[in-house]
Amino acid sequence: MKVNSIAELRSYIEKQIQDTLSKDVAKKVKGALIASAEENIYNTDPTMYVHRGSLKEYDVYVEGMRLSVETFSTPNLSYVSTADASFTATIVQQGASNPFNDRTEYSWMKPRPFIHMATEELEWNNEPRASLRSGLRARGLKVK
Repeated sequence: MKVNSIAELRSYIEKQIQDTLSKDVAKKVKGALIASAEENIYNTDPTMYVHRGSLKEYDVYVEGMRLSVETFSTPNLSYVSTADASFTATIVQQGASNPFNDRTEYSWMKPRPFIHMATEELEWNNEPRASLRSGLRARGLKVK
């Protein structure tokens, strides 16, 4: 590839990074989130979340040089009065107060930080960095 300026070279490299993030790294991140929801939420009490919406629906996309994640886990509206798309994941991630004002300790009141667990797993196993490296190499760039 012939480039005529540093700006052109930079633009080309940034495009390759963005493509790699959106195609290769995004798959790893989405997979880790889904696996964490399975392991830390669904497999702990599979009957509890059947009717509450899915915690396994994500859009992973690139903004500039940053990978962003958005959940599409909408709650079952027969149980709640909002259609906020982040509601279900937020309650599971952070826990929620008891709307019934009784002294019962419901399991959904306790935080279950499956997103945080997925993030820690990705940091520990270094998969995003390895995916970025192999994706850039596959696009013809030499990286360490």
